[in-house]
Amino acid sequence: KPLKPSHNPPGLVLNEIGMESLFDDLLARVLGPVAAACFPQEGGCLDRHHSFVVQYAAGKDLGLDMHTDNADVTFNVCLGRTFTGASLTFCGDMGAPGHRHLSYQYFHRLGRAVVHLGRRRHGADEIETGERLNLIVWCTNLAFRKSRQYTDLQSQRRYEPEATPPDPECLSYTHDRDFFTFRQPTAEHAKMRRTPWVPPLSARYPGYGETGGGGLLGTSADEDGCGPAELLELQAAIQGVAVEGLLDARLRGAFGIGRGDGDAWASGAGDEAASSIVEDEGDRFSFEDLMNLREIAGA
Repeated sequence: KPLKPSHNPPGLVLNEIGMESLFDDLLARVLGPVAAACFPQEGGCLDRHHSFVVQYAAGKDLGLDMHTDNADVTFNVCLGRTFTGASLTFCGDMGAPGHRHLSYQYFHRLGRAVVHLGRRRHGADEIETGERLNLIVWCTNLAFRKSRQYTDLQSQRRYEPEATPPDPECLSYTHDRDFFTFRQPTAEHAKMRRTPWVPPLSARYPGYGETGGGGLLGTSADEDGCGPAELLELQAAIQGVAVEGLLDARLRGAFGIGRGDGDAWASGAGDEAASSIVEDEGDRFSFEDLMNLREIAGA
């Protein structure tokens, strides 16, 4: 699934103010041919777009955490104004061994566009002075999204193990379990909500967790126990199934357990109905809970 930032900069969705047909035409006449030339598979037949303008300014939002886009091909055009800093750092493609390895640092220029795959990890570096406005066009290829290549990546069946530890520049505060092993949070991170799941259990680099960088049993500096995302991955690892979203009643049903007295798990967030979805960051599952689930799944 795309690595969405937990905090988005101020912006304007152009499709919602009567400009969708204009960008439909732009997609057909200009963006589509460019995307097909750059990325024949993902950009060969673009069907839809989500077009918007983002703003970064000193005293407001300074940058954007590392993420991937909910797009097959992204166009990013600098509209101005005058600014310093605010470069765009690119890392690897999601699911590839170099996913979190530094690839390229792009410096925006007025009127210039950068075109990249939506699954390429990237982040907006903090602006130093002035104001930056960018036009972003997320483009979607519906035929590609029906392909085995796309669906296998989204379900993590095609997610390759990382070759080495990540480069600090490529870490995501929002998504990466081992963020605190290599970096300290900044003031901008205080605006974000952590939902860590990268790297998945099956894609961890050699030596993962040896320096306190986190893991299945929650050894990272910011987590005490194992959250819903980790439990979902445990189910996937045990049963060999693709799982998306938060822990909910369907998962509990699959394990044949509930949340009453004597259940196989315990949660630190208080008593909730068995049909509710576990969303609170306070929900953490202990080592004993996970071992119980492992036994249930293997029964």
